[in-house]
Amino acid sequence: VIGDDGFFIEKINKIVKKSDNRFVALIGSPVPMVIGTDFNALAHIIRNSTQVPVITFDANGIDYYDVGASAAFLAIAKNFILEPGEKIKNSVNIIGAIPLDLGNDDPESGLCSFINNAGYTVISSWGGNSKIDAIMQSGKAELNLVVSRSGLAAARYMEEKFRIPYVTGLPIGESAAKKFSVTIAECIQDSKSQILLNYSDLNKSRNNGTACIVAEQVMGNSLRECLISDFGFSDVIVCSFFEMDLAISNPGDIHLNSENDLVNIISSGSFDVVIGDPLIQPLISDIKLIPFPHIAISSRIFWNDPFHYIGIEGFQYLKKFLNPYSVT
Repeated sequence: VIGDDGFFIEKINKIVKKSDNRFVALIGSPVPMVIGTDFNALAHIIRNSTQVPVITFDANGIDYYDVGASAAFLAIAKNFILEPGEKIKNSVNIIGAIPLDLGNDDPESGLCSFINNAGYTVISSWGGNSKIDAIMQSGKAELNLVVSRSGLAAARYMEEKFRIPYVTGLPIGESAAKKFSVTIAECIQDSKSQILLNYSDLNKSRNNGTACIVAEQVMGNSLRECLISDFGFSDVIVCSFFEMDLAISNPGDIHLNSENDLVNIISSGSFDVVIGDPLIQPLISDIKLIPFPHIAISSRIFWNDPFHYIGIEGFQYLKKFLNPYSVT
């Protein structure tokens, strides 16, 4: 913060010598951005003096959490994954499992159990409970399961570097649960990345409701597939206050720059239901809201409100709010 590089380097050297840290991460903030701190030069000096790997992030304290998470996952992929040698048969990495997106009620454990029950082994969970040793072995996996947009950059890098295809999406609902094993098997066999329950493949001839989902993009996409395939909804758009990737967006999906954008979308549309964090209720007028807490929006307000959404539990949760709609 004070621009004294020598003092900064000395402090880090002392900390590294007193600890057993496996690496050092230098993360920017608004002041280093303003004074023009050269993080790459600092990393080079610290790396030479400590013989410990150093990764840097030119963060500015302005972008949202998902931008930083994406950069962190990509840096880890580039710097720490070992050359894999032989692949481990029927093995998976979970990429992007950060609590800010997946929730507080241990959804990672539920997802790992779901994957294990489908006949696959989880090598590592990025953003979850895996330690660096497990993440270093990620190159041995046959497939990456990307569960948030922040995991896409790392998954794409690993596809190019280690030829690991990836599936994007969460198995939410009956149809996704049934198709999960098939999708993973096809992806591994064909070495071709795909989206779990691709929206374009679903039957669009239904006319049973319209919905707006306000969520992290991959979570929103997965909820959309459940509404369409399990509940027969005909038109569902995903909106997000956070970054959205065009490759996994559908026509009509919208990036929200402010709460006012959401108000305008809701007022200009004809939605039967909205799915989103309970804090958006005042913004959506009298439209029915299905509460789906997003920690990145409401922080700890709904932290202890447990709800489960992986597999059939996701269908059961949504069904409590969607009784007027016939289930397919």
